[in-house]
Amino acid sequence: MRHETPDDAEVSDPNRVPDNTFPELDGVRHRYVRLPGLRMHVAEAGHGDPVVLLHGFPQHWWEWRGVVPGLTEHYRVICSDLRGAGWTDAPPTGYTRAQLLADVEALLDALDLDRVCLIAHDWGALLGYELCLTSGFHAGHAPAAC
Repeated sequence: MRHETPDDAEVSDPNRVPDNTFPELDGVRHRYVRLPGLRMHVAEAGHGDPVVLLHGFPQHWWEWRGVVPGLTEHYRVICSDLRGAGWTDAPPTGYTRAQLLADVEALLDALDLDRVCLIAHDWGALLGYELCLTSGFHAGHAPAAC
């Protein structure tokens, strides 16, 4: 079953699912966050300290459907679709590790997150490790690995 979320955005690729239709998962809210040169889809649930889940390749936020319910009782769970995945824009360029990392950093800035717990898998783990190892990537951010 799919859950309809109001959004005036058009489908960016005729072969993709319409931008306002998402797989249904109890308690999950969907929105788009405008980043430099990219509209990123974010699925969020719960309240509390933020936990950011970074998916692998070639997956998207739905990879975490079995993990999200167990975290939402105590945490604000944030699952984004990385560049080109799921419901995030798929521009023709910008798929370097540096750009994907910049996208994650821009998302943290846009969500005004000072400290996050990262849970990452596969390609997302590479980004997560680099994010954690990059000291002072933005003043005030102090990522931690879980």
